[in-house]
Amino acid sequence: MDFRECVIDCIADARLLETFNRNEVDPIGSDELLRVLRDQPSMLDSLPAPRRECVARFLLFVHSAVWRKFKLASARANAE
Repeated sequence: MDFRECVIDCIADARLLETFNRNEVDPIGSDELLRVLRDQPSMLDSLPAPRRECVARFLLFVHSAVWRKFKLASARANAE
C-alpha cells in the first residue's frame, strides 16, 4: 500500500472523515475528496484556496494519524 491508497481508504472511513471535520469550519465531504484526489487530481488547482488548504490539512491528518502508524506497524511485523 502506498500513501495515495491509504488516503483513499481513509476517505472511505466515515468515522475518520468525521473526526477530521470536527475542527473544520467548512467540512469536506468524501465525494469531493475522492473526486479531487482519485479521479481528477488536476482539479485541485482549480479549487479555491480555502478548499485546497482543507485538502492539504486532510492529507497531513492522514499522514500523522494513520500512515506513520501503519508504516511503523508494517516495519515491526516484517522484522519479526
